Amino acid sequence: MGDLENGLGQNFLRIVNDPRMSEVIEIKPLKFDENSGTYKFSGKTYKQRLSRRPATRAAYNPVDREMLFRGNLTLPKNVSYETLRGCYAVMETQPDSICMILSVIPETSIPEGLCVAYICKCNKKIHILKPESEERRSEYYIHDTVMGYAFNATRSDKRTQDGNIENTIYNIYLPAVYKLSPYDRIAYETFVDGVLGTAKFRIESVNDALSDFETIPDGVSGAVMYQLSYEGNFNGVP
Repeated sequence: MGDLENGLGQNFLRIVNDPRMSEVIEIKPLKFDENSGTYKFSGKTYKQRLSRRPATRAAYNPVDREMLFRGNLTLPKNVSYETLRGCYAVMETQPDSICMILSVIPETSIPEGLCVAYICKCNKKIHILKPESEERRSEYYIHDTVMGYAFNATRSDKRTQDGNIENTIYNIYLPAVYKLSPYDRIAYETFVDGVLGTAKFRIESVNDALSDFETIPDGVSGAVMYQLSYEGNFNGVP
């Protein structure tokens, strides 16, 4: 059975490596920069091949249909699949879009060379906010600006008297390395008070199920989903 699985795995790998069946994806790991106190691209990239399709054909939400992908991804040599979780990436067919690898699962027939990857296309610049000081914790400045995937969900179609959708749930995916926690603040561009502006949100909950805290040298990898509550207009954007 092992020889059969290995043969099937090698054939599967050849198919994914075929340029007619896949595209190049450039994976860009993040590294902490001590000078700025933020995470930046490490300068190291992995050019792999990805054979993908939409991850949510049955989804009623057109945002999910546009932004989520599932595909077979070739693994870089001497790189564990855990280190790819939470990395940003650029796909050959969409060079102007930044993507994020949410999940990487080894392919059972050839786990050392191929994996199943779930990928989202980032649609927002997310400002990570920090308090001005311990004495001025209600005032915030932009500590870093990163790419993320933001989407909303509503529990009902009712609208309140001020025109807001009732029980709106705001969600974002970000790489786990940013280590955002409940009651931290973020901001991103959206409609505020009838005009395009920058809204501030408070992080209410953290879903780190797609994160890894043990097998990575610098301590954490993966992607995190955050649920947010809307706090209003943010005027700290230059």
